[in-house]
Amino acid sequence: MSSFKHIIKNYENLAKLGKEIIQHKKNIKSIPPDKLQNAFLSQEIKIQQFFDNAELCHIDWKKKSHTIDEFWTGPS
Repeated sequence: MSSFKHIIKNYENLAKLGKEIIQHKKNIKSIPPDKLQNAFLSQEIKIQQFFDNAELCHIDWKKKSHTIDEFWTGPS
């Protein structure tokens, strides 16, 4: 896989995790009260993963930003 495709895949995975975090608000309504604490802990872990992964995606992009072909965008 080319570096650029790898970068895009990383951001797609980050977006997927973000959607899971957003979906939590809807899912929480159907969780039994005795399991809410675990659900909130799981949400906190996902949020931390999101921040960590976002940082890694950004670092990876900065290292490999040259891998995008400037001709893909067409004339300026």
